Amino acid sequence: MTEQLLVCDVGGTSVKYGIFDGQVLSHQGKFPTPATWEEFQSELAKLRQELDLPIKGIGFSVPGTVLPDKGLIEGISAVPYIHHRPFVQEMTQAFQVPITIENDANCAAVAEVHSGAAQGAQAAALLVLGSGIGGALVLNGQLYRGPGGFAGEFGYGMVDFSRRVSPTMSPVNVARRYNGSSDFKALLELATQGYPEAKDAVNQMVDDLALLIHNLYVFMDLPLILIGGALSGNQAFSRLLEERVKTFLEASEVPHHPQVRSCAHRADANLIGAGVTWLAAAELSE
Repeated sequence: MTEQLLVCDVGGTSVKYGIFDGQVLSHQGKFPTPATWEEFQSELAKLRQELDLPIKGIGFSVPGTVLPDKGLIEGISAVPYIHHRPFVQEMTQAFQVPITIENDANCAAVAEVHSGAAQGAQAAALLVLGSGIGGALVLNGQLYRGPGGFAGEFGYGMVDFSRRVSPTMSPVNVARRYNGSSDFKALLELATQGYPEAKDAVNQMVDDLALLIHNLYVFMDLPLILIGGALSGNQAFSRLLEERVKTFLEASEVPHHPQVRSCAHRADANLIGAGVTWLAAAELSE
C-alpha cells in the first residue's frame, strides 16, 4: 500500500483531519480541540492507530505566525499550547515521521494556487472571513511570507485610528455587534429582507472590506483577490462586495480592476494546503 500523508487543520473548537495523496483528500473527520498539549498528542496517536494506514508524514495547518525554518508557531490563538514551543521537533519525536507546519490562511492560499481558484496566478491576495480576518499573499506564483513571516496578516491593519480590521470587519464580530449572535448569514438574510439596522450593519462591513481590497489592489497591483471562510461562495454577499469594490475603484479613477473570486476548495482548503506544503518541503529536502 502506498504511503500517504496525514493532514490536520487545528482550530479553536475542533481539529479537522484527512488523508492526502497529493491530489485527493479522503478519510476526513474531526475531533474536539484538546485542552492540553499532552492530550493533543494523545488524540493524534489514537487517530493514527484508528486509521491503520501507512503514513509517511504529517502536515499541520495552524493559527498564528509560523516560522517553518525554526519549527515554531509564534503569536497567540485559541489553542495556546501550540505556540512558543518546538512544535515540529516534539511532533517528530512523538510520531517518527517528517512534520511540517504552516499558517492556516497560508495553507488555504497554497491550496488555491495548487488546484483551485488561483491556479496559474502570479499574484493574488486571500482574505479569510470568519471569527477574525486572516490573509495570505501570493507573489510570482509562490506564497510570500515576508522576512518575519508576518506578510498577509491583514486583520492587524487599521480601518482608521480607532478601528482595527479584524474586530471591525469579521463576519462574527459584525453579527455580534448587531444582536449578540455570531451568525452572520442570518444577519445577511435580514438585510436582504430589508430590515434597516441589518442593512446598515452589512453595508458598513462591506464598505470597510471593499476599501481594504481597493487599497490592496492599488498598493500592490494584485489582479486577483480570493475570499475564503464561511462566506466563500455566498452569492448575495459576493455580488454586494464586487459592486462596492468596483464603485470604490471607479471613484479613485483606477484604470484596471481586480477579479474578486470565492475560494474553490472551501472547507477543504486548509487540509489540502497542509498536504501540498509537506510535499513541497519533502521535494526541497531531496
